[in-house]
Amino acid sequence: MRSDPVDANTTQFLRGGYAVLAAILASLVAIADWYWQGAGAIAVLYVGVVIVASQSRNAAVVLVSAAACVVLLLLVGALNPVAEQFVARLLIALTIGAVTLLSLQWLRLRSSQLRRVAIDQRWASDIEETHRERDSKSRELTSLVEQLNAERQKLALSEERTRLLLNSAAEGIYGLDNEGNCTFANTACAEMLGYQSADLLLGKNMHALTHHTRDGGEVYPIGECQISHAFLRGTSAHLEEETFWRRDGSSFPAECWSHPIYENDQLIGAVVTFTDVTERKRLQEALKRDNEELERVVSVRNSDLAMARDRLELALTAGNVGLWDWNARTNKVYYSATYKKQLGYPHDVQWNHFSHWESQLHPDDFDVAHERVNEYFEHRTNEYKSIFRLRCKDGSYRWILAQGDATFDEQGLPMRMIGVHVDITERIENERELKRLNHELERANEALQESNVQLQQFAYVASHDLQTPLRGITGFAQFLRTDYEGQFDEKADDYMRRIVEAAKRMQRMIDDLLIYCRVESRAAPFERTDLNDIVNDALALLDASIEERGAEIQCATLPSIDCDRSQILQLLLNLIGNAIKYCRDKPRVQIDADVGPERCLISIRDNGIGIGEEHLERIFEIFRRLHTREAYPGTGIGLAVCRRIVRRHGGKIWAESVDGQGSTFFVELPINPLHAPAVEASFGDQNPETTEPAGRASRNASDGGTTGQAISPPARPPEVPQHSGRHSGAPLDGERLQNG
Repeated sequence: MRSDPVDANTTQFLRGGYAVLAAILASLVAIADWYWQGAGAIAVLYVGVVIVASQSRNAAVVLVSAAACVVLLLLVGALNPVAEQFVARLLIALTIGAVTLLSLQWLRLRSSQLRRVAIDQRWASDIEETHRERDSKSRELTSLVEQLNAERQKLALSEERTRLLLNSAAEGIYGLDNEGNCTFANTACAEMLGYQSADLLLGKNMHALTHHTRDGGEVYPIGECQISHAFLRGTSAHLEEETFWRRDGSSFPAECWSHPIYENDQLIGAVVTFTDVTERKRLQEALKRDNEELERVVSVRNSDLAMARDRLELALTAGNVGLWDWNARTNKVYYSATYKKQLGYPHDVQWNHFSHWESQLHPDDFDVAHERVNEYFEHRTNEYKSIFRLRCKDGSYRWILAQGDATFDEQGLPMRMIGVHVDITERIENERELKRLNHELERANEALQESNVQLQQFAYVASHDLQTPLRGITGFAQFLRTDYEGQFDEKADDYMRRIVEAAKRMQRMIDDLLIYCRVESRAAPFERTDLNDIVNDALALLDASIEERGAEIQCATLPSIDCDRSQILQLLLNLIGNAIKYCRDKPRVQIDADVGPERCLISIRDNGIGIGEEHLERIFEIFRRLHTREAYPGTGIGLAVCRRIVRRHGGKIWAESVDGQGSTFFVELPINPLHAPAVEASFGDQNPETTEPAGRASRNASDGGTTGQAISPPARPPEVPQHSGRHSGAPLDGERLQNG
């Protein structure tokens, strides 16, 4: 093995380093010897220097170090003579010599071992190199064998693929030698010639076997056969129709190709490809018949087309529709007579170019009309459509709707565009008039809404302000009745009784009117609410009426919806209260629900007195009654409130009934309204007990009260309690109106 130059340099450097280290140590020991004068310790130090020098593994370094130590030892002894240390120094020198000899012996043994190791490593390296060369040659031989096997497999695979390719071809293929005998044939060849296997054709003379006779029955000499010329003369041939004979003696028309085969410029045979064209001949004959029939049909259609074109011209003329046909490459345009007539021009005016259309365009529409055409050509949308104004002969302009369709070439460039012009001037004018009417309708609607708001404010303020004098009338009338009843004649007592009852009815009507107004003015935001809880609250508020009448209430499970809880409670209170009230027998009320994905339908069915069919719509009108107050007391506002609540929730309410057989009220509500009505502050948000609406003070003053102060009833408690409004949970009197 070759030594590494780097390792040799490193070893040399280490040896030098140990030599320097030994010299330094020897100098230090000599200095210590001079000052210390201790024989035992000095001996150990000198021996240590020799041992350090031996680590360099170099005999010369060891000898030099030992000599230096002895010289320094004797030199120190000579310079500092002490009689009793002379012998000790001799013994130290002998010790240094003995250690030096031992170190040299160890170095020789170590060197011998290293040489043996180097020889062993060199021998092992040579053996390993021999093995590598042998393995390399073995691998090369194995690779060569594998390559030969792979080439052999590729050749076999290629032959197999060639065979599969030939057998997969739809055409018949066979090979010929110089004698015309078959050298190979594919499966299609054998099948078309009526043989079960292609092997049955091998070695057979193919001309004598399949091409021996002409279509007319005469013998076909091989010298005249163009297929045989390929292996006889080396010329190729393509025959569009030749007769081939099958094994069973039948024949079929075939298209065939024959090509010579050369090897080293030597003609060795030919390959023949053929296909059965029986079906193609049949299709060609059928196509010929179809072409003849098509020519006949085209002739008839041309006649029909000419008639249809005439009819189209008549229809376009009758419908005042202009026709145009534009050659986009030459800018030549055909304008129909109706087209010209629409603009007031005679049919014989000479218009035949695109510029004639451009010259009639309104200046304000010129750019837009061209942009629309260019946009259609660029994006090739389904249909061209444009609206513009064209100038008439008398200088006026007509609105025209142009529609058409274009054909494009392979590069996407327009070739031809054909379309119509429709005069839509009247339609444009009608649309403008309709827009004007819609604007006026919107203004009228806004005015109506403003009027409704003002009317609502008036109703609220009027009903609110009526309560103050009404309290005084009720209180003083009650005082008269309490203090003076029986002191006058019966007519006076009747008058006082009527005053009190009229005041009570007026109070109820004002309270109900306030509730009707507050449906919109005091509306709360919608929130998810369980209708079962609302029904339970309504039944709790109606508990006295239910117990008094012995009513039976059945309620199915109801859904949860987004709603104004207080208003839905008022709705159910009115409907359930009416069902209990307007019943001659024991009331039975059934509440059901039909829940859909977006809406729910709630039905309240009773066994009451029913409603005539002619009154089913009228019962929801405000103050509409069908019965006298003596029969069924009430104000006639309840169902109007119900309809207003339902409409605010985006729903519908209606009734189905037969007079005398009970009624069913249906309420359809959205489960989750997309747009809940906004809650707007208005006069209805004011507290009627603490806030005076605008104009209130002057009315009170005119009624006899002091400015800004309402008339209050006497401090003496009357028999009939005052009330400024019914609790929102109480049903309105007479709401059902099924009353009315």
